Amino acid sequence: MKKPITLLLSCIMILSLAACGGTDSGESTPAAPVQSSEEAQGQVEPSSDAEVQLPDMDGYKFVMADWWSDAVPVDKEAASAWDQLQKDYHADLMDKMNFTFEQIGLQNQGDYESVIVSNFVNNDPQCSAFQVKISQFVPLAAQGLLADFSKYVDLSDDLWNRKISDYFTINGICYASRPDYDEPRLGVLFNKRLFEDAGVDPDLPYQLQRDGLWDWAHFEELCAKLTRDLDNDNKTDIYALNANDCDLMITGIYGNGAVFVDRDKDGRFIDGTTDPAFREGLEWAVSLVEKGYINEFGHGEAWDKAYTDFANGQCAMMISQTWIIQSYLTNMQDEFGYVMLPKGTSEKAHICTNMNPTPIAIPQCLSEEDKVKAGQIVSEWYDTMDNIPEAAMMGITFRDNYYNTFRDLESVDETISIMLTDEACQIYDSYQLIPNYEYYGYLVQVAARTATAAEKIEELRPLNQAAIDAANVLFGY
Repeated sequence: MKKPITLLLSCIMILSLAACGGTDSGESTPAAPVQSSEEAQGQVEPSSDAEVQLPDMDGYKFVMADWWSDAVPVDKEAASAWDQLQKDYHADLMDKMNFTFEQIGLQNQGDYESVIVSNFVNNDPQCSAFQVKISQFVPLAAQGLLADFSKYVDLSDDLWNRKISDYFTINGICYASRPDYDEPRLGVLFNKRLFEDAGVDPDLPYQLQRDGLWDWAHFEELCAKLTRDLDNDNKTDIYALNANDCDLMITGIYGNGAVFVDRDKDGRFIDGTTDPAFREGLEWAVSLVEKGYINEFGHGEAWDKAYTDFANGQCAMMISQTWIIQSYLTNMQDEFGYVMLPKGTSEKAHICTNMNPTPIAIPQCLSEEDKVKAGQIVSEWYDTMDNIPEAAMMGITFRDNYYNTFRDLESVDETISIMLTDEACQIYDSYQLIPNYEYYGYLVQVAARTATAAEKIEELRPLNQAAIDAANVLFGY
């Protein structure tokens, strides 16, 4: 799992852009003249941003906890010019607001989830705010260990991601949110050389995505062309598609506009598997295997064979999460592109990706004064894009964190941009908020064809409905 997006830009891009600026970075902007109280009377023009008075935190020690940082904070060298600007902004902010900021990893004390819950129960949070693992959200929220986040930050501010705020709002309480974008999960990687070898324009997936035609029908047309027997021995040499069983089946479900657990208009959890689109999505995914478009791996083969086969140019497309690029594809010889999951046939279907929710929350056991301070600090600390004027000059956007990951600009400028800015494309499945929800059986057994989609849905319905009912009771519905 990646760390939250910090909007980094490569050193070369940043330094070259900074060098082209029209002002000398060593020169300071002249200060505005000081007005007397008489001059200020009757003035209707609003104060400039520089004159806005930030609250005094009275020397407060703010600690942000997570599960990846060093146990003891380490002052690391800035990796880019933008990193340095952020460091300078944070140093200035701490001086103006009179507080200190540390980011520490509590995983050094044991399992992060257990440590957080234990600390909060014992009124010893060891942090002012923390990054929430989705698996720990329910135990914390249900026990009243999370503050109502909306009481301490202004969620109407553009800084806060509305989709994430809504996802973590249950029965009128917003338990957590995030000041940027979540990590996109699934998409379709495609090998441009294998497209050309099969006589297919390697730009076609992008063109279909632009034209709103990236759907199951066009996806299957590609699969038929890209699955090839190179030596006419009636055996497939190049498969169109690779994917782990779970990723393949989820592609069918989410691409068809369905989810495991949905929410009604009042926010209650409801069973999403009763939607016919859920079953249709599973059945479509299975049909790709049955038509021979995807290579089925046998027992005993490596769990990551889908990744290594794609890296070695043995399949033309792969459904996968973005993290595998840096883990498996950095030395891949062929160029590759990246598009979203194709849309299905239901009325709710949309090109999409599923998101990885990792928000910020404030411990309920803090004093009211400290909770107010925590909310004020996070609202200023993460608002770097608005508060660092050089960001606009450098052209820095959320895309910059991805340019060094992908091979082509279209992957970022088109696909990633849609994933992170179009809410209709973002799937936040509420099954992750349901303790004891069994989702794995829908995927593996149906993919292996040891049970049909209809059979598995019927089999798991009582078990999962009980889990959903229990979660609704837990949150006071």
